[in-house]
Amino acid sequence: MRDRERKLCELIRRQHGFFTARQAIELGYSDSIHTYHVKCGNWLRVARALYRLRNWPEPEWPYLDIALWWTADRRGTIKGVLSHETALALWEGIRPDPERIHLTVPPGFRRNSRPPAGVVLHKERLPQSAVTQLQGYPLVTREFAKSRHQPEAAGQVVRKHPEESAPDWDTIWIVGRHRGTDYSAVIEAGMD
Repeated sequence: MRDRERKLCELIRRQHGFFTARQAIELGYSDSIHTYHVKCGNWLRVARALYRLRNWPEPEWPYLDIALWWTADRRGTIKGVLSHETALALWEGIRPDPERIHLTVPPGFRRNSRPPAGVVLHKERLPQSAVTQLQGYPLVTREFAKSRHQPEAAGQVVRKHPEESAPDWDTIWIVGRHRGTDYSAVIEAGMD
């Protein structure tokens, strides 16, 4: 294996199998060779300037990675973090809803392209204490996510994913107290 191939594999191992065109160039893959690798089937183009290796295992939730990479700046630094119900789902061990991927970005964040399907964008300056990592994903802490939880979300999770564990009752109780709402009726309705 060539040095650049080894370095690419090391990189994508940390990034759920994804890499950007800029990262490939930095590893020694000239811009002109990207099209060749896509046409030969070595690389899969999953979004603008975002790739995966064909033989690399697909991540569990590729839609989260695609949404996060969409927030990357010109230097390739991801600016968004998973938040709200998406972060809560990860904290609770539930599959995040691909139709509503909550991302929080800094207030000055701008992109010329539309967000990927399902992205719900929130603009807020997050304190460093509210941001962490889980399973390689940047996301808000469990407590911060609970404070931003929407009333109808708990019932939606149960209705969409009844085979998976629902948010724990502590989460529902804390969110309910924070919002001044009793969520037990919402959860019971979601289970019907």
